Amino acid sequence: MIEQLHSRDRLRVKKETLMKILSRLDVFPYFVETLFEFGLRTKANDDLSPHFHWRHSIKDRSIMEISYIFRFFERNLRGEGEPWSLRQTAVYHQLHLPSTDSTWIFIKASPCFKGLLKKRIEASRFIINPAGHRYIAIHLLALNFTLGSWREFLTDYTSRLSAIEDKTIYSHADYSLTNDYILAFEDRQKVQIFRRSMIQALTLIKSSLDLGSRVASFWSTVRGGQPSEIQEGVSQELADYESEMVYNRRCVDSLLQRSSETAAMLVNILEHRRDILSLRSAQANEASLTANKQVLEASRSSLSTLKDIAVRGKLEQKIDQESGVNIRALTVVATLYLPATLLVGVFSSRLVGGEGSHLVLSGEFWKFVVILLAMVIATFGLVAGVQALSAWSYERKLRESGQNSSV
Repeated sequence: MIEQLHSRDRLRVKKETLMKILSRLDVFPYFVETLFEFGLRTKANDDLSPHFHWRHSIKDRSIMEISYIFRFFERNLRGEGEPWSLRQTAVYHQLHLPSTDSTWIFIKASPCFKGLLKKRIEASRFIINPAGHRYIAIHLLALNFTLGSWREFLTDYTSRLSAIEDKTIYSHADYSLTNDYILAFEDRQKVQIFRRSMIQALTLIKSSLDLGSRVASFWSTVRGGQPSEIQEGVSQELADYESEMVYNRRCVDSLLQRSSETAAMLVNILEHRRDILSLRSAQANEASLTANKQVLEASRSSLSTLKDIAVRGKLEQKIDQESGVNIRALTVVATLYLPATLLVGVFSSRLVGGEGSHLVLSGEFWKFVVILLAMVIATFGLVAGVQALSAWSYERKLRESGQNSSV
């Protein structure tokens, strides 16, 4: 027994020891090629060929050699990720036909297979004719061992597919309700991963059927002279093995067909929902464009109103300016006519009298002149101040408007 801790580990045997074993037994080179299927690797091996070879020894025709690899699915102990792993065990059998003595080499035999092998060897002691059955017994054990996990493996994968299949069948196509199944592209990826596993399983079944056929061919060569009951028993076991594998192949084919239909329906639902979302998005965009047009029309109306207000303001400002000019003009006119009005008042008052053809001024006339001059000066000063203040205020507004426009 040559051990290997896991599928990507080195064989637990020294090179010198292995070479001594192979040299002492004079093992044919086909088994040496089989050794390359074990050892360090960075990825899974997609080659599932059984690498079955058998022939008579070149040095001694009474010695027959046979080697192959049998593979099977087994639950791993990772606790996360994929619960199933593909295992492989290499077998080398050297049979001495006259004495029926056998030499066996097993590489990476699983603990379960070791237990069954031990029980079979112990049970062979009680067989009436062990020599006749020794040729094939362990090969049949290896073949039947590969059948052990197929039922559980297929049941597990059937339940996985049914979970995704139910989600796909019973989900609403148009939209997802609150209590509806959640469908996503992740489900499509799960289906694809499922299909990859089933394709690998189908390849393994074909390889296993080929291995069974090659073992049957080997048995047909060495069974001569064996009791009829042993020949019939071995042939029946090989036929049962083939029947089981054919049934497993039909199950895998059915799962592949169901997964293909589920994937197609899942893609159709996702595309249908995408189309609905695209339609709703287009409708929302159209409604948004309509609303934007309404806002634009309202903005134009507001802008027109603001323009009207601005025009009215300019008109009012122009009217105010013209009114101010008129007022200033009237003020100037009134100021200019004020002395004349005062003179008219003076000459019509008692401050100026007439004696014959001469005007006679009163003694208090100088008071009137002083008051008149003061009133004229005050009037002109007031008008000049008002005009200066108006001009300063107008210039300040111009400066402020210029600063705001530059900002």
